[in-house]
Amino acid sequence: MQTSLSCKVLRFANHNLLNDHFYIPIRARVNGGIIEPLEQIGLPEGQEVLVTILVPTNREAFQRSEGQWTGTLDAEAMICDIHAKRDRDRLSSESP
Repeated sequence: MQTSLSCKVLRFANHNLLNDHFYIPIRARVNGGIIEPLEQIGLPEGQEVLVTILVPTNREAFQRSEGQWTGTLDAEAMICDIHAKRDRDRLSSESP
């Protein structure tokens, strides 16, 4: 999979460098609306950081929803409609 984002990731020890920023993956727990690290992070007091939150998915919920859209959409007709609209748009943009 290619992305338009160009980034360089360097890995060493438990630290990673992403576009000149260190990132340290850690586990944490939310307690009373506050994110509490479950391990030492080794940053000085008051250090401002950017937090990206990854929430584990509930695989069972995804599995239960499998097939729920079956019969609610005619995919072939939708694809034909998309192609027809593209053709109409292309033709109208080519007209003087």
